[in-house]
Amino acid sequence: MGKLESEIDTRILILNEVQLMGSCGGTAQDIKDVYGYFVTAKLKTKPHGISFEEILEGLERLRPEEEKDRLVAVR
Repeated sequence: MGKLESEIDTRILILNEVQLMGSCGGTAQDIKDVYGYFVTAKLKTKPHGISFEEILEGLERLRPEEEKDRLVAVR
């Protein structure tokens, strides 16, 4: 799970109308559905790994026109 607590500059979230979501993995059906999207090419994404220290910078990159893919925080 990484850290259970983190400081996030909410100004970035508010001004850029960013939605911050979390997940505990979802159900088995959720995972099956996501794989189904990949198989049918309905979901096209290129995840980029970033460190926890880069999350604030990553949120800035999610502004329109700057980052078209997914950012995933990894250890």
